[in-house]
Amino acid sequence: MKIRYPKNPDQLHHKDPPFVKDLKNLGSRGGAWQCLKTIRKMVKDLRINGQDCQFIKNLTGVPNILELKANAKGSGAGGARVYFFFTDKNEAFLGAAECKKDDSANEDLINRLAVMAYAYHHGVPLF
Repeated sequence: MKIRYPKNPDQLHHKDPPFVKDLKNLGSRGGAWQCLKTIRKMVKDLRINGQDCQFIKNLTGVPNILELKANAKGSGAGGARVYFFFTDKNEAFLGAAECKKDDSANEDLINRLAVMAYAYHHGVPLF
């Protein structure tokens, strides 16, 4: 599966896509290396296995937005999350990443990705 990193439609002039910014922010925090390693593992599994990735979890009440979650489908505990959506071209658009202790999805990051998904499905450039 092809992995892509879209930008917010109103921030196409920014150098880094939001997903990359999230990873950089995590990398600048002390103690986040294990979480970054988990994110890398989950994204690699998504690239190799596509929709059969062991870390995919549906978000209740949020259509078309999914997450990679370290403790999805019995894969062990963890607070690493990647929010994304699939396109009709066998691609996954990764729009946000975070590491957290609680089990609730981050509404701000989901909303950010929802804007990207809406724009993509309406033909707005994201790169």
